[in-house]
Amino acid sequence: METKGDRKRSNATKGDRNQKKRDRKETKGDRKRLMETHGGRRRLKGTVGDRQQQQQQQQQQQQQHQKQQHQQQQQHQQQQQQQQQQQQHHARAASAAAAAQAAAPRAPAEAPAPAPAATTAAAAAAAAAAAAAAAAAAAGVGDLGMVSCCQSPVKETERRQQSASRCLLLLRSKSDSSKRAAASRTPAKPA
Repeated sequence: METKGDRKRSNATKGDRNQKKRDRKETKGDRKRLMETHGGRRRLKGTVGDRQQQQQQQQQQQQQHQKQQHQQQQQHQQQQQQQQQQQQHHARAASAAAAAQAAAPRAPAEAPAPAPAATTAAAAAAAAAAAAAAAAAAAGVGDLGMVSCCQSPVKETERRQQSASRCLLLLRSKSDSSKRAAASRTPAKPA
């Protein structure tokens, strides 16, 4: 029987072996708990995603800042161009006004003075020519007021010069005819 008891004791040792097996199973559970720590590592990977989001947000902010700077530069350039255009427009208008003012008093001065006449007929012809020249000059000044802003003042001065030259030719022809008439009226002196 003792030997059987000894065997029972040996069976008890088998129970101890079973207990060891149970302990090993608990260690497996501990390993499962370690796998939960892997989940914690996954959570750490989530922090990496947060870093990526932060980087993306920073990049977006930088891009927006660059866009704002570019827009501000474009607006500044447009304002400068508008100011330059306005200055050029004012300068052109001032030069056109100055040219018109300079050309207005010259119109009557450019009209040729009547040639000296010896007879009353020549004087009357000269007076008529002068009146015609003044009327032409007045018409030229009136036309200047009707000229549009797009028309160049150089063309206007050329037109006035042409009209003045025509008046000069008329005056010369009339003076020549008056001289001839006077010469025909005066009797020839005896030799």
